[in-house]
Amino acid sequence: MTDEKPDNDAAYNAALDNFNDGMLDLVGAKIVEEGDYGKRTNSASYAHIYTRGVNSDSGKGIAGKAHALKSLQVVAKGGRAYSGIVSDGEIVDVAYTAMFGEGGSFYNLKISDIAKKMNYEGEIDPAISDKSVHEVANDPRVAELLKSFQEYLGDTKGSEALALNARANSRSLETVLKKPENNNSQ
Repeated sequence: MTDEKPDNDAAYNAALDNFNDGMLDLVGAKIVEEGDYGKRTNSASYAHIYTRGVNSDSGKGIAGKAHALKSLQVVAKGGRAYSGIVSDGEIVDVAYTAMFGEGGSFYNLKISDIAKKMNYEGEIDPAISDKSVHEVANDPRVAELLKSFQEYLGDTKGSEALALNARANSRSLETVLKKPENNNSQ
């Protein structure tokens, strides 16, 4: 029985490491892309959220994993190791699978960790608060928690992307509105 605790602790610690802003940017970008957020939000999400996520330490690690995965897929089909560039979609797919796929980080996190990330300050049932998602997977509240967390990520990352886009548009006005320089060279 003591053999299970270190494995659970290792899975939990790995899940916490993955529950960072870079990883959530990549996952959020995928949720926005696949959701009903519209073209403008998708474009802003790609320009700001995806780019920030892929340039983070987590994103660089995920890009390496996506490349390794693509190499394994090519080799499995009888080809040589892949030496090309992985697509943006492949990077976010690996991040999304690492978070929400079977045995992914989300399922090894404690309910209280997810609630905290979502800025929830209310009471959590003590029977589930300090349990990992996979420990209480049969509780019907878990499916709702997953849905709520994915909506939260899509909404927050989509909103943040639009705000960053608005700031960039505002900054671009400087070149449009500033007083023209005198050009006496004519």
